[in-house]
Amino acid sequence: MTVDTEGPVANASFDRTVDVGQRLILDGRASTDAVGISRYEWDVDGDGVFEETGRTATHAWPTPGIEVVVLRVTDLEGRTATETLTVSVEAVKTPTPSPPPTPVGPVFSVVGLDAPATVTAGEPRNLSVTVRNQGDTAGTYAGSVGVNGTAVATTSIEVDAGETATAVVSVAFGGAGPRTVSVGNASRELTVEPAASPSAAAVYRSDDGRVSVSEAAEAVERYDSGVELPGYGPLSAADVMSVIAAANEDSE
Repeated sequence: MTVDTEGPVANASFDRTVDVGQRLILDGRASTDAVGISRYEWDVDGDGVFEETGRTATHAWPTPGIEVVVLRVTDLEGRTATETLTVSVEAVKTPTPSPPPTPVGPVFSVVGLDAPATVTAGEPRNLSVTVRNQGDTAGTYAGSVGVNGTAVATTSIEVDAGETATAVVSVAFGGAGPRTVSVGNASRELTVEPAASPSAAAVYRSDDGRVSVSEAAEAVERYDSGVELPGYGPLSAADVMSVIAAANEDSE
């Protein structure tokens, strides 16, 4: 026969932290006695009244604060022991809402620039410009059309947020030779071909269909000095005299 001479030892486990309204499991199963424990009681608010019974119990606290919980155990001989634990009851933290993102406005990039590979000097040609708006609000893209680094035209395109839009701009290229056309971050290479030379004989032909020496001299002086008609390159003196001679032969 086992004789219980020491009485029970209460073990309420370690201190705990919970949120308001969160149910906490109180566990006294680690309590011991030489003969056996017959009763487990819990005072969940430290007021001296043992509201819960059982080796384990659950409880939730409605308000934040520090609660002292007392476990009382009774052995088969009627002897008792107590142990306390502290429960920190914290207010439920309400997450702070993130501020709405600050609008960044329209953010443009030129994603397309279509131009013909070759054009004729002096003839207006259409260029197609495509712009993407990567911002969060609609806006108007205003850009310059550059030819070899010199602005020759402007384009204005309304673009919704997250969308693309295309506009057509007309440009006439003077002179002949290679050109680099650019709009924003996009560029294209093209070649300007000379237009057919104007007939000096047609410009200076008299009523009888012939070109006089004085008119020919004026034409030579004008064209040989590098004067250009719109859309055409300058004519040399030899070119002018050849045209005049051919025109006069045709009129005989």
